[in-house]
Amino acid sequence: MSKGKATAAAKQKRTVPQKSTVPQESAVPAHDAAFPCRSGHWTVSIEPRGAAFISQTLRPCHMVIQNHGPGQIWLAAGYGDLMDLSPGKLRVTYVEGNLTVQVRGDQPALIELEFFPVFLK
Repeated sequence: MSKGKATAAAKQKRTVPQKSTVPQESAVPAHDAAFPCRSGHWTVSIEPRGAAFISQTLRPCHMVIQNHGPGQIWLAAGYGDLMDLSPGKLRVTYVEGNLTVQVRGDQPALIELEFFPVFLK
C-alpha cells in the first residue's frame, strides 16, 4: 500500500509558468512621450499652436534639431538661433541656457533633438 502512494506522489508534478521574455509595450505611444532613446537624443511631439519648453539651464552644447512635421516650428535657443524650421528640415546650432520650440500653425509637429556637449578647457 505504501508503494502505491509513493508512485502516485511521484507522478504528481507541479508546473510553474515561466516568466515571459517578450518585452511589454508601453501604454503611452512613442509619438506622445518625451523620453531619451539614447544618450542625448530626444523625440518630442508638440500640439498645434503649442510650445515645448525644453530647458532653462542647459549647459553649453551643440544641438541638432530636425522637424518631422507636419507643422512649422519656431526655435528659440539661448545664445543660439531664433529661427523658423519647416517640415523635413534639419538645423545644427549652439545653445546654452533656455531652449523653447513653438509650433506656428494649425498642425502638430514631431521634432527630434540631439545634444553634443561643448568641452571647455
